[in-house]
Amino acid sequence: MKRKRAKKLFSDYLKGKLNKQDEGLIQAWYDDFGESEKDVPGLETPQNEQLLQREMYASINAQVNVSNDKKGNDYSWLKIAASIFVIALAGIFAKQYVMKTPGENIGVSFSTYSTTVRQIKKILLQDSTVITLNANSKIRVPSVFAKDKRDFFLEEGEAFFDVKRDASRPFVITASGLKIRVLGTSFNINSYKKNRDIKVKVTTGKVRVSNGTEVLKELIANQQLSFNKNDGNYRLSNVAENELSDWRNGNVVLKDADFEELSQAVLNVYGLKINCINPNKDKYRYNITLRSGKTDEQILKLICAINDNKYRRDENGITIQ
Repeated sequence: MKRKRAKKLFSDYLKGKLNKQDEGLIQAWYDDFGESEKDVPGLETPQNEQLLQREMYASINAQVNVSNDKKGNDYSWLKIAASIFVIALAGIFAKQYVMKTPGENIGVSFSTYSTTVRQIKKILLQDSTVITLNANSKIRVPSVFAKDKRDFFLEEGEAFFDVKRDASRPFVITASGLKIRVLGTSFNINSYKKNRDIKVKVTTGKVRVSNGTEVLKELIANQQLSFNKNDGNYRLSNVAENELSDWRNGNVVLKDADFEELSQAVLNVYGLKINCINPNKDKYRYNITLRSGKTDEQILKLICAINDNKYRRDENGITIQ
């Protein structure tokens, strides 16, 4: 389905102009949430429902982009398009709940956003900050910002943050124990659980990276901090400007990556689960660019050529020998 077609569907739905077939398509998507209409924030009264409709319609015209697999039927594209409107209304239409975990303010309400394989989402926050969430990732954002800070929790995966400056409310992200604090800047955090390192890369401005109460480093544009989760050590490096956000365009640049980092990137870009049974696996290092336009066979042959491996397909996915 064309993006224009999906946009018109939602527009006509809000105006009550859909035929029964198209209305069923919208309702099928809505039913995926598994909740009755009476539980949806914003639909408690006719007045609130009308206000929410106006806000949703405004979001349609804003055309917040989301990337996903280009293949699919009308229903699958509709689900992709629907996520645009839900995400763009962060804190308005998102499902909220209260979390109580160490390091958080007790009673603070958060909304959770997540992605699956080959999926990228953009989240527009109430302060105009934009978060781009990579594949296989999960983040919790406050439904309403506190007066003195903006706390976020990257529970899994990778995200790029384009933060709206607010000197009175620092922007703090917690990822696997590390805290990244900024006022207004753009930067990337890679914190997949299976990867050895947490990586923080800065595009513009300055960020402060801490481990508990210890400040590790203040990073400026084109710098990266890689924190080893196993031994607590970290290293600094300079990063080329074109490597700072390539994954948002469907390309992942890996430098001196171990097999675990490679396998996570391959899963994100191609949806392929790869594992390696070669006894030298821990010694392997990969300098490679994964481009979303390549076929499965092309990328597997390229990976195997680096260390003279072979691969086979089995019930668990791809096994590299």
